[in-house]
Amino acid sequence: MQFFSKIRKSLQFFFHSFLCMCVSLFFSIGGYGHIVFPNRSAERIDLTNREVIWGDEFEGDALDTSKWTVFDTNGHTTFFTPDQVTVDDGCARLRIEYHKDGKWGDGFYGGWLSTENSFQGTYGYYEIRCKMPKGEGLHAAFWTYKDQLSYDHTAKSGTEIDIFENAFRRVKQKNEAVNSTYQITLHAGDGHGKHLSISSPKISTLERDGTDMYNSFHTYGLEWTDKAYIFYYDGIEVERFDFSNGPIDGFDGTCEEPMHLFVSTHVGSRILDDGSIDPEWNGNAFNNPSGTFPTDFVVDYVRVYAPEK
Repeated sequence: MQFFSKIRKSLQFFFHSFLCMCVSLFFSIGGYGHIVFPNRSAERIDLTNREVIWGDEFEGDALDTSKWTVFDTNGHTTFFTPDQVTVDDGCARLRIEYHKDGKWGDGFYGGWLSTENSFQGTYGYYEIRCKMPKGEGLHAAFWTYKDQLSYDHTAKSGTEIDIFENAFRRVKQKNEAVNSTYQITLHAGDGHGKHLSISSPKISTLERDGTDMYNSFHTYGLEWTDKAYIFYYDGIEVERFDFSNGPIDGFDGTCEEPMHLFVSTHVGSRILDDGSIDPEWNGNAFNNPSGTFPTDFVVDYVRVYAPEK
């Protein structure tokens, strides 16, 4: 019986892998760009014996400002104020909505949190558990950053690590496997003023039962070591940039400098040379149907674990 059980499990694993490959190929050929699906049968990261060295479980009814700095500024595509960030029911809520006659004028308002005054780190495991805001033109992200990050320095001296960016939903796109994708990206310099970037394929979060990153909580993680960046979705490895054998696309290795964390949600992100928002990258928030706003980026926790011993 054990023999047949092993055969059955092997066939299930093969079928799942083959199906994911076929679906990924279909979406790539279909004009959606390359899309991958997490392998749900894969082994998951074990954090049992890892020490949490910094984190926030968002307990209570107010944001812990000893841990978080809340942006209050004109962000070009979105205005940010502390009023857009609340805490209740064990979660932080970063709300995005349109305000007429708001503090910074008419426009979309969002929430942006930073650990710049409380925590900066390097090697370790970084994880967020959250539920995304649903709508075209919206951009939710969990990322690392460093003040005075400059393309005049190399990746080892400072790399923006986008652990996830959710920016690809479209009202006219009816395929929910495409609408439910996110992406991982690294940004750094080549040491001579040139911008470098590496991105993962788009990763779909749609499950067979219809759940996805908009209607259920999921975890997004980064294992940052002196040799590699390894990214996880619900504890499953989905991307790896390994510098053990040398540079990758101009990146000379993983960042060696402490970085702080950002948790943010806003409208648009990529600005074109004429100052307008690039609609091709994450769409147009004005395309959303009535009732879309307000919508929340809901964060259950943010945790930083010590490096694996």
